Amino acid sequence: MMIALAITSSYLIWFGLIAPYANPAVVASGTADLRFVAAAIGPPAAFVLILRSALRVRSVPSLVQRVSAASYTIYVLHLPLVVAINLALRDSMVNIYFIYVISVIISASIAFAFHEAIVSRSLILLLVLNGNVKRHMAKNARIGASISHQNEDAEIRFIPGVTATPGLQAPEHDLDFAQRL
Repeated sequence: MMIALAITSSYLIWFGLIAPYANPAVVASGTADLRFVAAAIGPPAAFVLILRSALRVRSVPSLVQRVSAASYTIYVLHLPLVVAINLALRDSMVNIYFIYVISVIISASIAFAFHEAIVSRSLILLLVLNGNVKRHMAKNARIGASISHQNEDAEIRFIPGVTATPGLQAPEHDLDFAQRL
């Protein structure tokens, strides 16, 4: 944060107090140097700040997780939807910027709903539009594990197509032992 504050204050001081009263050659040289230093220091500082913030996050709200899971679907589908909505509304007597804002909101909502209703339930679409199926398979494995723990007598119970591995259904004391190792 200190680096961002230093870069911002340097810009304000340079362009507000020094550059208006300096020789144009000095202004050109100083502006180039200031922009070079800010471009060299700013992005790594922003990366460290974002990484530090990400490492401190302990829980993510459910809505944020769902929108994050749907982000690529939204990315892929929003542009065709925006174009279609803009074309449908082009003859209306509403401001074009208002139409654009409304079309972006509507297209993002439709793409998110498409992801929730169709993509998240299809392994093929989940692979194509999100690049992996691990999350879906892990969710099914947890469901299978909870089903098998309902029966205390069953040591290991493998449910084909639901659980990823029979090792997930080991008794609790075996899990504690494995975690201590």
